[in-house]
Amino acid sequence: MILPYSKILFFACLSFILGIFLNSFLPISQILIWEIFILGFFYLIFFFKNKKVFVFVLCFLALGIGLFRANVILPQEKVSQKESFFPAFKEKLEQNISTRVPFPESAFALALILGDQGRIPFSLKEKLSQSGLRHITAVSGAHIVILTGALVLLGSRLKLGRLRANWFGLIVIWLFLFLIGFRSSALRAVIMASSFLISDILGRNKAIFRVLVLSATIMLIFKPDLLRYDLGFQLSFLAVLGIAFFHSFFKQIFEKILQKRFSFFTSIIAMTFSAQLFTLPLLLYYFGSTSLVSPITNLLVLPIIPYLMGANFIFALFSLLLGPLVVVFVLPVWLLTKYLIFIVVFFANLPFASVALKIHWFWLFPSYFLLFTLAFLLQHHQRQKLLP
Repeated sequence: MILPYSKILFFACLSFILGIFLNSFLPISQILIWEIFILGFFYLIFFFKNKKVFVFVLCFLALGIGLFRANVILPQEKVSQKESFFPAFKEKLEQNISTRVPFPESAFALALILGDQGRIPFSLKEKLSQSGLRHITAVSGAHIVILTGALVLLGSRLKLGRLRANWFGLIVIWLFLFLIGFRSSALRAVIMASSFLISDILGRNKAIFRVLVLSATIMLIFKPDLLRYDLGFQLSFLAVLGIAFFHSFFKQIFEKILQKRFSFFTSIIAMTFSAQLFTLPLLLYYFGSTSLVSPITNLLVLPIIPYLMGANFIFALFSLLLGPLVVVFVLPVWLLTKYLIFIVVFFANLPFASVALKIHWFWLFPSYFLLFTLAFLLQHHQRQKLLP
């Protein structure tokens, strides 16, 4: 039986990505690539009517295109990245937060809503890493994916319904991107997060892996070196996969611990744990350390992040309307940020808060093989439970 067109496209995209991967890490000779094309076209002509062979040949040619694309270096255009599409609003926001919220709380607030970490002291950045909370102040792939999930959960809590909550999250993250400027790393992370939401909006949340592969393929067509050299792209892709595979599993565990009436908090925590689990091997390879207190700190901090960001945006909005009178809205921002800093400093100062654990690139393969196997087993177990 011939595969559906969506699956054929999915396998062709996977083959293309595999081609880029192979030629990025194991350089393939041009002669072999042209041999793949010649052989592929030969089979395409002579076995055109055999649908199964035709699908195989399409994937074979997609592999060759991926190998070829990884070799082609397009002329790099100098793109001026716009700092923000609302410069006046952004400048006013920075000014109001800097002048009316005490330091270092103001630095954290600006990092949360604008991705501006420049004002955070180096010592506090170190403590953020040691406490496992560095991701909350970085405009990284994992951060935007977790933020997107938190926005959707907040929309659901506001009784918007699943569909409207997804649209709410989609609109807010693109407005956030317009506010901070179209940085390439942020843009790729937003595209990945949007793929997750769009698949849910279209009622294809079970096909999230296919949607992600298609999104990754489109980005790699234009910039194939992302696969090897762009950590943000890698983390964005893995974070969304982690949430897609493990969110429901972790949510069930945390609901047993915290009870179902705290489902909003358990969903955010489960989302973060899922993303962190799938990105952990890559982070250990690049940075060589991990936080032992991260599960506790994330449990204590993540539930307040949507409220803290909401308080910051409300403060920003009213700062434009009320001027000096906006001081009445400072207290929630200050209190929530003060609590965040307290958790960061307290746990970072504990003995053995973090340990050095550098892994060789070789261990990435068994690590992700194990994670994908575990994800497959969980998905299979959940499908079996749904059967009558």
